[in-house]
Amino acid sequence: MGEVGGLVGWVTNDDEDRTGGTFTNCFAFGRVHENESDNEDFAKPLINGMWDASSDDHATAVNCYYNAERSGREDSNGTNKSLEEFKDGTVSNLLGDGFVTRTEFPHPVLSSMYQSNLATLKNLCYSVNGSEPIPVPEFKTGIDTYSILLPRETPRNAVLTLTGICMETGAAIIGTTDATLVNGASNFLSPATITVKAQDGTDEKTYMVHFLTERIESNMKDASISGITADETFIQNEMPSFTAVGPGMDNDNPAIGDERYRPVSWKIDDGNVLSGMWNAAPFTSGIDLSKLSLGKHILNIQYGWEQFGEILENGESTGEYGWMSLDSDLPEELIKTVPFTIVPVVTYTLTFDTDGGTPVPSAQTLEAGAKPATVSNSAKKGYSFSGWYNDTAKVNLSDFTMPEHDVVLKAKWEKKPATPSQPTKPSQPGKPDVSSTVQTGDSSPVWPFWVALTSLFGIGLMISFRKRQS
Repeated sequence: MGEVGGLVGWVTNDDEDRTGGTFTNCFAFGRVHENESDNEDFAKPLINGMWDASSDDHATAVNCYYNAERSGREDSNGTNKSLEEFKDGTVSNLLGDGFVTRTEFPHPVLSSMYQSNLATLKNLCYSVNGSEPIPVPEFKTGIDTYSILLPRETPRNAVLTLTGICMETGAAIIGTTDATLVNGASNFLSPATITVKAQDGTDEKTYMVHFLTERIESNMKDASISGITADETFIQNEMPSFTAVGPGMDNDNPAIGDERYRPVSWKIDDGNVLSGMWNAAPFTSGIDLSKLSLGKHILNIQYGWEQFGEILENGESTGEYGWMSLDSDLPEELIKTVPFTIVPVVTYTLTFDTDGGTPVPSAQTLEAGAKPATVSNSAKKGYSFSGWYNDTAKVNLSDFTMPEHDVVLKAKWEKKPATPSQPTKPSQPGKPDVSSTVQTGDSSPVWPFWVALTSLFGIGLMISFRKRQS
């Protein structure tokens, strides 16, 4: 049907006869099309809101009105009234207390005064933190539950509010609840609602909108290992370390439905020699290669698939949210492998050439990059040690690291200067220089001379003393 107001339909005298009858206090504003039923009994031409006057079996219209200008017909049952008479209340006054004038035009300008029992919305919108209302996508009056996916960058403290317009002017919105963040998750874990109550109070309807943010879907193929690369070669005594990187593990602001792959454990080959587990980040471990045989090996890292959501205990909600394991429903193999090879240790010889000095330091066997052990400096009679030299370059052993070849360090010496002869000690004043009276190489005994000299000196002292006494 088109634009219709009032009562329009079949009027029957009894259940068998669908013709005749009487319309009372009715109006039609606009064109009413024929019933499209295949049954001829239901194909009576309802035109202009009243029975066609040309029909042999038309019904009787009592105090009924229509508008010929809008309908395009002037021969319908009822009374033709102008558009202005419909609009200014003339027709509603003729119809009686059951109708009032409406302000919309050219839509039906009359409506029943009887209270509506419909609790529906004709549009529904939402706003983010008080923004301009945004229509709910694909809204339909008969559907009361919706889900809306918000951009990932929606603020964590966003508040989602619903607004709407009632289908019937007499109905009213009696309550709303906002969607807010819960437990710090980036999803709106409780829906936003808006409740409509019918004019006559017989019906209420609540529209509900669940808001979700775009979720992160991680992929195991993005798992990576740092610190060790595929087919890398290591020396047997090395201890390399590696770090497992799980897709989605850098998600510091998880939303419900987000996925990640968490490193759980690692092993070398079958794990009989070396293995380990992780309980929390950082997912880093070291490998003592000296415990493994030479040749090829495989590092195997096991990941676990997790999803962010509500934590349940015995199937019941705990009101908390976190990462939950989904390993019981693995979508793909969750093992990352890294092959590597262990080769023997390569050493080089460091030899010391003292060039005649002693002691001679023992030769040292070192790996490339290693530092030598401390050695004592050698000594050489008549020379001073000036250092160790590698060809012409002086080497400080505390800074020296072994290159990838053998090395001979040679001691360098500097000759000490000659020691000068001692000068002759002068004789005491008043005493004869007896050394001049003794000839070098004279084999005669000299002690009689010293005895005689001492006796004469003593006699002189005695004579001098007696003279002083007298």
